[in-house]
Amino acid sequence: MLFAIHCPAVRKPTRRQRVPEGSRSGRTGRRRAAALLLGVLLVLAGPATVAQAHASLVTTTPGASARLSTVPRRVGATFSEPVEAGLGSMKVYGPDGSRVDAGTSTHGASDREIVAGVRNVSAHGTYTVAWRVVSADSHPIQGAFTFSVGTPTRASAPIASDAGSPVVSALHATTRLAAYCGFALMIGGAVFCLVCWPSGYVLPRRARRLTAAGGGVLLVATLGQLLLQGPYGAGLGPAAAFDPAVLAATVNTRIGTALIFRALLLIATAHLLLCLPWEGSTQRPRPWRAVPPLGLIAVTLAATWAASGHMAVGAQIPVAVPVDVVHLVAMAVWAGGLTALLTLMIRRRGTQRSGTVDDSTAVVDAVRRFSRLALGCVVTLAVTGAYQSWRQTGLSFDGLTATPYGWLLLAKTGGVVLMVGLGGAARRRLHRAHTAPGVPVLRRLRNAIVAECVLVAAVLVITTTLVGTRPANDALALPMSAGLRYDTGTDRGTAQVVIDPPRVGPTVIHLYVLDGNGMQRAVDAVEVRLTLPSRDIGPLPVRLSPAGPGHYVSAGTVLPMAGDWRLSVSLRTSDVDSAEVSHTVEVR
Repeated sequence: MLFAIHCPAVRKPTRRQRVPEGSRSGRTGRRRAAALLLGVLLVLAGPATVAQAHASLVTTTPGASARLSTVPRRVGATFSEPVEAGLGSMKVYGPDGSRVDAGTSTHGASDREIVAGVRNVSAHGTYTVAWRVVSADSHPIQGAFTFSVGTPTRASAPIASDAGSPVVSALHATTRLAAYCGFALMIGGAVFCLVCWPSGYVLPRRARRLTAAGGGVLLVATLGQLLLQGPYGAGLGPAAAFDPAVLAATVNTRIGTALIFRALLLIATAHLLLCLPWEGSTQRPRPWRAVPPLGLIAVTLAATWAASGHMAVGAQIPVAVPVDVVHLVAMAVWAGGLTALLTLMIRRRGTQRSGTVDDSTAVVDAVRRFSRLALGCVVTLAVTGAYQSWRQTGLSFDGLTATPYGWLLLAKTGGVVLMVGLGGAARRRLHRAHTAPGVPVLRRLRNAIVAECVLVAAVLVITTTLVGTRPANDALALPMSAGLRYDTGTDRGTAQVVIDPPRVGPTVIHLYVLDGNGMQRAVDAVEVRLTLPSRDIGPLPVRLSPAGPGHYVSAGTVLPMAGDWRLSVSLRTSDVDSAEVSHTVEVR
């Protein structure tokens, strides 16, 4: 990576000035690497926190697999975080597979609940409820549950039709990748030209074109993502991108607001970026005058991603969002500056000055300045990336090796490690070169930068995929379900317990009381307690709230530590009839 490259001086060093390979500069590089590694390890040393990024289903009305005597007037689903109702849908299918919902879905008592009315039907059998919502981090999630009226029958609903269009998903991912690339070219190219290119040398025209092209790509990708977000979230086809109703629903979402703000900001600052006195002039604006407004633009643009992505939900939001902004800006300055440097080093046909000693001197001087800037960017990326990984995976072995998010994270880390290796190899080659900077030296630099740019592109592709992938903490948090048989002497049945998720931190506990025929039934009283015998903790009472006939839920329970917890359920079906059952729950 170019932060590790220390370019030779313009003049050929004398014998006394030559520094043996592996001496002071080598020791300095090793000390920097050790300091960087120590900083990353210190960030990772703290305990992992739970950070949910995609909304997860908490409870449904009626309960999943419930058996009712009559058809409910409405159905609903409650999630772990706010969801968008405008792009969401909840469809109810009757026993014969026909739609029986009222056609519209709205928020219920809170923005975490989505409900849909049911038409006046009375057919007995199994009903299927298929739902699709957009979580607060702008990603759609979907699922289904069933309930029965009277005797259950086989469900016959076309749930697969709500999976969404693969064409829309591919286009949406493409615009997301293009937006990242445009942001890096725009910000990184501008910073390189203003900070790294030495004063007194004419800046080639293609440097300004690169920055302007980056801004144009970012604007087009932002508008494309705005059009595609509605069909992507609602599971519609490409033609819905131009539907005014879908676009209006998109504008009212968090991601829609962020995209519109980003587009307006780009349009408002285009004149500033295009009119900077770069081309044909050896005197560019002083960095202390030009960099602050450019930095403000970069931070504001990065905030449109951070405020509508994974870091905007879950734990430590006041810390996670600024960290994500810093991570994005550092990525843009490093990747965009690297691309700008490569652009200036490529010889263009018909250009007389490209490759001359004067031109080479300016490029080498720019490389020396950029290497120091890139070092700061890479350190920033390492620390902020470590925090993000810690927040999303807990850095557990299963989270890194057993989930798609972990696989992508390891692949991204491997790409960065390869770039560090390329930078070290380039540095060793350049230390062996004792001639004045010229075309041979630039050729060695160019080959190293080309390889790094290829890896940059691969890392950006992985990052784009990572943004749309369910975090490892959520993927590993599979619900625990257990059926506990109870017998009060006069009543028998099953207490169905669901803990979602069975891990340290906030969790939701569902309790379904079923009679001997599997029908949900109300009881006079019910209590749930948690005990951790190995640590002599408990019993801790669990506060339950009724969520329907025979359905109780606790949404405020916190599991304080890992271990084998004993969950006890006490039921009272009459003044004199009661029973208590228990089950061991492994909490991770």
